[in-house]
Amino acid sequence: MQRILSQLHFIRTALLDPQSPLEPLGCAGRRISRSGSCRVTLPSSTIVLLFVAGAALTWVLDRVIAYTGVYSVVWHPSLFRASLLVCVCGVLGLAVYR
Repeated sequence: MQRILSQLHFIRTALLDPQSPLEPLGCAGRRISRSGSCRVTLPSSTIVLLFVAGAALTWVLDRVIAYTGVYSVVWHPSLFRASLLVCVCGVLGLAVYR
């Protein structure tokens, strides 16, 4: 375990060091500033918010479906829940980006 951690530390240090011959982490194809750093962007906050809203809406729908007893006729409830999450997030994404 210690060996793996030391290798990960080496890789992290090599990628974040501005003097390293390796390209800094997150700077692929971007210009590096004079200080040797680059701007690392996070995933679009809109997509993250849509996923959180979709997860909350899926949880509410899941509770309603469980309360009504529909899961008694569903072949695989866990697969149904995962599919429901994908469908809800897909609909929310289409509603926003269309």
